[in-house]
Amino acid sequence: MAVSDVTATQATPAPPRTPIPTDPGSKPPASPEAGPANLTRVEQLRQTSPGPANPGQAQPVLDKQANLAAGARGEVLTDPARILEYERSRPGVREAYAKLTPQQRQQFDGMVRSQLAPGTELNTAPGGYGMGGMFSGMMGATPAQKPDAKQQAIIDGNGARSGLYLALSNGRLLQTDAQGKTTLENLNTLKNQRFAPGVDGKAIFSQTASVVGGLGSVPSDQGTNASAALLREMANSKPAEFVRQVSGLAGPSGEARVGESSVKRDPSATGSVSDLYQASTAGVARAELRRSELSRNPKAQATYQSLPPDQRGKVDLLIEASIPAGQPVKVPTNFDPHAPESKAYFEQMQASMRADGSRQGIYSLLADGRVYNRDSKGVTLIDRLDQMRTQPMASGLNRDQILAETISQSAHPDRIQQGNRGTCTVTTLEHLNAKREPAEYVRLVSGLTGPEGKVVLRNGDTLNRDEGVLQNDNSGRTSVSRIYQASLMEYGNGAAWNYDNARDTHIDRNGVATKRKGKETSGLYGEQWQRALQGVLPGSVHFTPANPDSPQVSMADIQGGLSQGREVPVALRWGKDKDGDYGSHALSVSRMDDKYVYLRNPHGFGEMGNTDPNNGPIREALRPAMPTSGGFGVGFGGAVGAPNCLPANGPNPNVPEGNAGDTRMTREEFLKNLQFYYKFSR
Repeated sequence: MAVSDVTATQATPAPPRTPIPTDPGSKPPASPEAGPANLTRVEQLRQTSPGPANPGQAQPVLDKQANLAAGARGEVLTDPARILEYERSRPGVREAYAKLTPQQRQQFDGMVRSQLAPGTELNTAPGGYGMGGMFSGMMGATPAQKPDAKQQAIIDGNGARSGLYLALSNGRLLQTDAQGKTTLENLNTLKNQRFAPGVDGKAIFSQTASVVGGLGSVPSDQGTNASAALLREMANSKPAEFVRQVSGLAGPSGEARVGESSVKRDPSATGSVSDLYQASTAGVARAELRRSELSRNPKAQATYQSLPPDQRGKVDLLIEASIPAGQPVKVPTNFDPHAPESKAYFEQMQASMRADGSRQGIYSLLADGRVYNRDSKGVTLIDRLDQMRTQPMASGLNRDQILAETISQSAHPDRIQQGNRGTCTVTTLEHLNAKREPAEYVRLVSGLTGPEGKVVLRNGDTLNRDEGVLQNDNSGRTSVSRIYQASLMEYGNGAAWNYDNARDTHIDRNGVATKRKGKETSGLYGEQWQRALQGVLPGSVHFTPANPDSPQVSMADIQGGLSQGREVPVALRWGKDKDGDYGSHALSVSRMDDKYVYLRNPHGFGEMGNTDPNNGPIREALRPAMPTSGGFGVGFGGAVGAPNCLPANGPNPNVPEGNAGDTRMTREEFLKNLQFYYKFSR
């Protein structure tokens, strides 16, 4: 194969999502065609439209259109009774409210009424201010200036009511604490209790009601320290316990039981519920966060308990290392991305998302037992990760970030993707490495990210970190994947070529880039890809061209690899360029049945299926399985934990679920496009 024959098509970016320009704080303008003010729009149309004097179908149609238009405009409610009646009638709320006992309804109604501040208005139009739509725009418009006391009371009340309705509709209101009391009961206690001197009880209740509903989880000035993470954990997963704890901390005694710890209110914390909780739990937050998160994953907790004490201790340190330290950064008043306060805020938010994803990755590795995996040197995954936790890093790399990315990608190999580089060959290899041998994957990453930037492969060769890969290259990959992939591209090249990551091409000894029809190329030859595979994967693989005259031989070879528990790397004909020439793309076969071949595309979340034969084989993206835990976001490079995408052909219920990049095509389509594959032997 030519170098360009195994070049990946760049991941197709999702179409931009253009928000509908709405201002939740502005009322809909009057129609220029509006008639007398005392007539409804339906009456106006009836005055000017064909009626009984002009028989036909026009009148019913116009009536229907007018009613739809009136519903879209909505109505501004100011009467408290009508506001509450309308809010309780919303889908989800209505059904949940009907299931409450009479006593629970009385408690709930009392709380909601207490949060209806004087002057509150509600626009029933979809997307209107107040409670318009399904809880969209509940907080009202953001004022250009700091709100006065009346405006702030309305904003706080809207947020609290929104939180209460959401907590009702999502079931949090009826969850129970360790004493068997519901969130609703504990909120009622909080609302009616005595508060410590200096503590604003009304504000504490309003903010707590908003938090337990899940409205952004916590106030936006939450910070990213351990106590903020504990606040999010308790409010989201154990709301009844959280309200009980807030009630104790805000009460006259200032005492509360948080997990296995007793805590007292910090004397300086008399402001928001966020300040109260964070300051008071700072000393116990790290340990209690670990205990609480583990308790929600019985499989992970069982594995954790089965580990030897020294291994449990290392897991504890890994979890605590995934909880950022430091003080909260306040929400910036200036969201200019170049402003120092904005940069610090967003960097801390990214660190928080990375940390959350890292901890969830540890729990996943515990739950599926992969913490017992050993690398080619016999070292366990826990020990390798513990080494990374303390090892020095190459200049320019952030150890916390590298460790978080490594844990996340070890636990969730489907998050590995090639971004906008033609590295489909080594991205497929990285995915197989992390999925099959996470301890070995961590060993390689540890060596490549260390000061020396090298590691000995299982075949005895030395893998060196490629030049120019320590800084972000805007490729859409994580730092770990950028370093791993570029280094394996260089290794696959051998001595004759040099891989240039910035240009995503190969340079010969004379400084000339590889080209095809005048355009620089990337990718690897089939034999070069084999060299990289041989260095990283166990056993041996053999480059095997597809034989169109004997397709049964190819399928038998691939099935042979699958029967050994291996995914089989393959190259397929993939799309046409502007000259009508086909390129090639590297993927891995994960399974086959009587009709379909199932593959993993290193485009990851960019795999959306295809119905155009000019854009690659006809295929269906598998329905993405919803994540079981919070993700990272993409701010630190790469779609690590990016939201699952729906295939372009829609969420077809007949298509099985899969991870990011999983796709299937018919056996006939697969064989028609198969160029070569790798045959495994032990």
